[in-house]
Amino acid sequence: MEKSSALKRPSLAEVLSYENKLVINCFLRSFAVSDGDATELFMDMKRMLWLCNEMNYDGLRKEKKQFSIDQSLLVLDEMWHTFILCTADYRKFCFDYFGHFIDHLPTAEDAEEKISRKTELQNLPKNQAIAKVMDEKRWQYTYVLEKLGRDIFLKWYTEYHQKYTVQYLLDLKSKKLALQADVIAQAT
Repeated sequence: MEKSSALKRPSLAEVLSYENKLVINCFLRSFAVSDGDATELFMDMKRMLWLCNEMNYDGLRKEKKQFSIDQSLLVLDEMWHTFILCTADYRKFCFDYFGHFIDHLPTAEDAEEKISRKTELQNLPKNQAIAKVMDEKRWQYTYVLEKLGRDIFLKWYTEYHQKYTVQYLLDLKSKKLALQADVIAQAT
C-alpha cells in the first residue's frame, strides 16, 4: 500500500508528458483501433484524470460534484479501465502526479434508481428530457470547456459521442476478438 502523500497540483502539460506504451498496447489488444487513435485516447484519458484532480482545488468536491462518464466519454472510460489493469503503473502515475490514488467510482445509482430515472425521462417529452439531462450535467460541460478549451470539449462531446457509440465499441472489441481467434486457429 502506498503511503499517503500531500496532494499535488501538476500542470496539464506535466500530466500529458507522461507516456506508457504498455497501456496503449493493452488497449490495442482489446480494441481494433489504430495506434494513433489509441495514443490520442490515452492523452484524453490523462486530461480527464487531470480534470478529476483539479476538482479538488476548484471547490467542486466540497459541492459533492462527481465527474460522470456518459456515452460521449465511454471510450475514455475504457482507456481508464485499461490503465487501472496495469495497476502498478496506474498507482505510480497517480501518486507521482497527483499525490493520491484517483479512484474509479461506479455510478452511485442502484438498479432501482436507474429504472426510476429512465422511466421519469421517458415520460417527459423528448425536448424536456434532453433539457433535464443537460441541466444536470451543465456544470461538467462548463468545467470541461473552461479547463480544457473548446477544441477538447467539442472532441469529447461531439466527435467521440458520434464515433464511439456503445455499439461501435462493442464492434471494435468483437473485431479484435475475431482476429485473435483467427490467429489461435491458424496456430493450432
